[in-house]
Amino acid sequence: MLYTSIAIYDLRIRNNPFSRVMGRKTVLVIRVLSSIGENFAEELQKVVDRSKEDNECFNWDDSAVAVLYFGMAPYPVRGVVTLPDGTLVKVFNMNQASFAEEIRVFRPYTEFLERARTLLLEGMHPEDVLDQVMDDPKILDFLQETLRDPRRAYSEIIRLWLALKDDGVLQ
Repeated sequence: MLYTSIAIYDLRIRNNPFSRVMGRKTVLVIRVLSSIGENFAEELQKVVDRSKEDNECFNWDDSAVAVLYFGMAPYPVRGVVTLPDGTLVKVFNMNQASFAEEIRVFRPYTEFLERARTLLLEGMHPEDVLDQVMDDPKILDFLQETLRDPRRAYSEIIRLWLALKDDGVLQ
């Protein structure tokens, strides 16, 4: 199973640093927390289709899809995946060791995920992980800016925990 979360960015707004990479359009950004397997394109197609159906208010005619990859399996700094429907998807690695510099705007999110993953791999329970990451002022500032209520990060930690279990690195 592919553990993901999505965000939709309207990059037609000026001064959005991600628009230099993706163009000035609506972009469906899929954060992939699982390792990429052999059926990645097919699984990703399902996520894209479901996301577009759930968000019909956006004009998807001139849109793009980007993946921010944070799985455990190695992946290049950047890549392109062709979905079964022919859509080209830009994939950017968010892991610290292979971080794609074009997506530096997402670095605080990566730091949050790295810290949460480390704590989960050390055997900490997801609720305790949330408390621990919120003790870091830099991560807390990021969560307050992006989520307004930092406790909403718990759902992202749960998805990460499930992805690690699915990848076989947690019991």
